[in-house]
Amino acid sequence: MGLFKTFITVNYLLMRVGEGGVDRELHSLLVKNESIEIHCTAGKILITILKNPDIEILKKIIQCLVEIDPTIHHEIEVLCSYEDVEAIAGKGYKLISYARKGDKYKALFLAPFSERLVIDEFLKCIIRDFNETNIVAREFYWNSDEMTILKFKEKLLELGEWEVQMEYR
Repeated sequence: MGLFKTFITVNYLLMRVGEGGVDRELHSLLVKNESIEIHCTAGKILITILKNPDIEILKKIIQCLVEIDPTIHHEIEVLCSYEDVEAIAGKGYKLISYARKGDKYKALFLAPFSERLVIDEFLKCIIRDFNETNIVAREFYWNSDEMTILKFKEKLLELGEWEVQMEYR
């Protein structure tokens, strides 16, 4: 094992051990830079875009997540016409449920990011929403544990400079 990997392993083990030598578990990870904040827990990831989004970085972040957990997804609820429900489903989104609400339909879709078309469509929506509100936050759901979260952190660090905060309990 190289010196750097040895340092990271020892540093990680020291952070895990709390007062009185009690082993703690990673509760959450916050990774951020001046334009993006990513808050991870075992079941959910919240990505908040604070400044003009760099689409290539966002795409790489989502691709890293898919590489780690191919089941990662985002839920989208829309109020639209029946034709729009079909059009959205045609873009790779999975229709979970829908119900008539007046002359429209309330539909819940799953955005499975293992589908490339869904990633591209999702990023277009992020840009559109950012242009309307200047801040965008999206929740993603994944199956993860402490090691998965740490693996994601390492992949993010390969993409650029990030401030990292880990909370142990």
